[in-house]
Amino acid sequence: GGLLRRGGALEGSAVAFVRYCSSDAWMGDGQALGREFRGARILQAVLRDLVRRGLGAGGRHTLLLSGQSAGARGAMVHIDYVHEMLAAAGLPDAAASVEVLGILDSPLWVDIPPFGPSSQVLRDQCQSVYSHLQVKHLGGECAQAHAQESWKCIMGEYRMPYVRTPYFLIASQFDSFQIEQSVGHAPANDQERAYAGKLAFRTRDVVNALYTDDAVGRRFVYSWACYDHAVTLDSPSFDLGMCSGDTIHGALVEFLGAATPRRHWIDDCSGFACGPGCPEGPLVAATS
Repeated sequence: GGLLRRGGALEGSAVAFVRYCSSDAWMGDGQALGREFRGARILQAVLRDLVRRGLGAGGRHTLLLSGQSAGARGAMVHIDYVHEMLAAAGLPDAAASVEVLGILDSPLWVDIPPFGPSSQVLRDQCQSVYSHLQVKHLGGECAQAHAQESWKCIMGEYRMPYVRTPYFLIASQFDSFQIEQSVGHAPANDQERAYAGKLAFRTRDVVNALYTDDAVGRRFVYSWACYDHAVTLDSPSFDLGMCSGDTIHGALVEFLGAATPRRHWIDDCSGFACGPGCPEGPLVAATS
């Protein structure tokens, strides 16, 4: 189902599906807690195998680096380095022979205070990963902008403005993973829903800034006000939900065939999970 289904946007493409086992959002190349965290090396090995199988040979190819949740965060970190990684994999003219695009589903962690003292704090997780796992692909501009807090360059809110490779971003305003990390469960009362609303407001600000940044090229942003996370593989949200008149699948098809440098689908409503095109309908009626 989803992105890889028959008749979908990628039908006819060669697909390398790599299961997640490195527990480092594909970013690390280090050892900690007596374990190896080598997500970056795994990606490098996959690219080396693709080159061996003919990527970039016999004409110009398009490589879609895609992921959802942790996979999207890893793709976000590495995508501007793919040509460099392909060159290291044995394709010295990678920039000329391979076009790189990104499909980033739910990488946009935003940096808001936790709901309570026992909440999981995403910025703490980023700081820990950066401190222990030897993350190298920080992006030159991002690393310069956050020279005193380099961990920010593996957190979506801070890294996405510096991604230069063309991408299609999916970012639910009521991201269920981020909310449940902080609240501990789906919001069940007014206080918890108000916290979720703060996340939605911050997410909407971030995606609007990404879309309107004229300093960079092709960016497609899909951000609905729905309570979900990581929808590109098997979720019915991929084909059934709507934002600004388009499904995620329809928007992705437009991205892949795009002549325009920018396009956005961004809900703007009030109330918890208020998006009028959410697959289950708005959980709370939208208000003006």
